[in-house]
Amino acid sequence: MEAMGAQGLSRWLRLAVPNGLTIARVACGAAFPFAGEWERIALVLLASATDGIDGTAARWLGVSSRGGAFLDAAADKLFALAVLVAFVVDGTIPSWQVPFLLVRDVAVTGLTAAALLRHDRALVIEMGTHRLFGKAATALLFAWFLLLVVRPERDLLATAAFGLTAAANVLAAADYLHHRLPKFRTTPAHSA
Repeated sequence: MEAMGAQGLSRWLRLAVPNGLTIARVACGAAFPFAGEWERIALVLLASATDGIDGTAARWLGVSSRGGAFLDAAADKLFALAVLVAFVVDGTIPSWQVPFLLVRDVAVTGLTAAALLRHDRALVIEMGTHRLFGKAATALLFAWFLLLVVRPERDLLATAAFGLTAAANVLAAADYLHHRLPKFRTTPAHSA
């Protein structure tokens, strides 16, 4: 195998930083169900931090890409799913709340899967990239996770926080579908 050139190694190292931060978020999700209260607080804070800085690091290092944005979105979904499952299993939240919090993720995943079935790599990446409403909904979701770890009581504050987070996710799903469906409909399917 031929040795990697200095320029290739440099790019690889620059890619390792933002991708490592993104992958750390997936690891936080994998650890969350098995963690105690203080560890859960640390995991949510770490996941929130990595979500906030992985894209910034990629842009600063000159390695931002649609593929990286797609990986970032996938890490968000995996972390959220792991936390929500843990919260349902341990009784922190009732299961009926989960669909309201994952509606945006279902919309994104559904259209991305449809683009995959069309064998259209560019459309797959386009379906998985961020929108401002989606980033805001993710930030609210992570803040709600932190609130539930710190205060698992089901009171007015928890109900209001759930309502705000659920509404943000529903609005983000509507925004996503409004902007992505036209691109999906106007892009011809590629044959396999």
